[in-house]
Amino acid sequence: MDRIIRKACCVGLACAALAATGTASAQLRTMSRHTADEARQAAEAKAAEWERAQSLYDDRDMESMLELGNGSLRGVMSLRMKSGPTALNRALTRASTSLADREWVILFPVTPYVEAWHRLHDGVSTRALQRLDPRIWKYAGRVRTDTKGNFEFDGLKPGRYLVFAEFPFAYTNTHYVDSGRRRMWLDGWTGSGGIDPIYDRVSTRHSAMTMVSKIVDVKEGVVTRFKSDVEVIQ
Repeated sequence: MDRIIRKACCVGLACAALAATGTASAQLRTMSRHTADEARQAAEAKAAEWERAQSLYDDRDMESMLELGNGSLRGVMSLRMKSGPTALNRALTRASTSLADREWVILFPVTPYVEAWHRLHDGVSTRALQRLDPRIWKYAGRVRTDTKGNFEFDGLKPGRYLVFAEFPFAYTNTHYVDSGRRRMWLDGWTGSGGIDPIYDRVSTRHSAMTMVSKIVDVKEGVVTRFKSDVEVIQ
């Protein structure tokens, strides 16, 4: 009788385990389906945003902003770099500056289309430029910086403009490597001691590209100053 009861219990436990496994599998399938649905909905919403942004493009908006005015835009295209292992170190360290050297600076009037495109990409990037309506380039202003990053646009109609440039910069990456040497030490008070590795500090110079962009408000009859607020933490 006891064997029959134990067998029945085992069968019951096995059935419960199978049921639990089936429930867990069903939950996983449901979660996967929900995740896929959310991803699809997010993609559809993004595509709808792009369609709305694209519908805002109008050559007349661009042409109206290209009328001659008496505003000017001057500035320095640069990148600030801060280095240090901690936030306190970086706060106490003087920032170094990398300047655009004879690089192109691009200027777009901020029309409803440009503003929507800029907002969707949260700024300007290489990928963002690839999705820009190609018709807009015939309205772009272009100037080259000098060797110290200085640039200037004159004859601008008062209004908002998007200014950006892509240029290379160099930075130093510092790390420590085991030199293979060892230091022996002995504490005369406690009698403890040991052997510690000696590390060498190694600095490696690297190069990369950065995109600096900013929307500026050009005033009538005055010189508007551009100042980059982009900072890289090393």
